[in-house]
Amino acid sequence: MQKFTITMAAVGLSIALVTGTAFASGPERQAGSTQAQVEQKIYGTIRSLPQTEIGIWDVDGKQVEVTKATRIVENHGKAGVGATVEIEGIAASGKAFSAHKVEVKRANR
Repeated sequence: MQKFTITMAAVGLSIALVTGTAFASGPERQAGSTQAQVEQKIYGTIRSLPQTEIGIWDVDGKQVEVTKATRIVENHGKAGVGATVEIEGIAASGKAFSAHKVEVKRANR
């Protein structure tokens, strides 16, 4: 049985390598950048917003840059002060977190 398990694991790894499937845990680094950029998710509560959605948001003391390209998902309420959000984006050293996606998890009550 042990030999079968090892053989199946080797076959699975071979398929993953041939198809280009990667298994990763933790943050991913963006290739081709001179600065350290790390793809991450952050969670928190919106403390302040600019007058429009575009600009720098304060999420639990972190500066989050939201651009026209940022996808904002408001299935669980509006993105406003006090809302709990999950943000996917890039953390560049020494800069604001650049958001690709902002998803409202719970609106302000």
